[in-house]
Amino acid sequence: MKSRKGVFADLSVARTKMAIRWALRLAAIAAAIALGVIVTNTGALASQLVLNSTGGAMTIGTDFVVSGAVVANPAGTIAIDCPITSIGNGTYLITYNCSGGSFSYQSNDKTITVAGSFGTAAAHLSASGGGKGGNIHYYYSFSGNFTGTETMNGVTGAIRGETNESMKSVTSKTGSAPA
Repeated sequence: MKSRKGVFADLSVARTKMAIRWALRLAAIAAAIALGVIVTNTGALASQLVLNSTGGAMTIGTDFVVSGAVVANPAGTIAIDCPITSIGNGTYLITYNCSGGSFSYQSNDKTITVAGSFGTAAAHLSASGGGKGGNIHYYYSFSGNFTGTETMNGVTGAIRGETNESMKSVTSKTGSAPA
């Protein structure tokens, strides 16, 4: 027969083991709840988005402006208005640096909208051709990083993103070009 001290020692060990089991169960339940909240509310968390577009219409004046450019994935359209802050001239490339302004994206099914402004962005103009035929072709492209908000199925959250625009070549270096 165990002494009174031995019986209480066994009870103390049993209580400690039971307390550890309950603590582990509570931790597992808390982790499951936290995971459930994260999985169901991913639209509310900041995300990264890359949109590549073509088409639309483009102008360069005091701002670099693109409207109606088509995005293939996720399918939709973008609009860009980026105020030019400086112009860099190179031998074969002119760079129109810009920042601020506005960026917007609308998915074709109207479930996703993005609105933001540019941090760093640049439009580039390059040319090729010339020579005897004089057929010079000008190429415009744009790349910019933006921050703003994304609304997806009614849930709005912060977003960072990047957009890249490629335009068709044009034969005159006027202030506008088909995108």
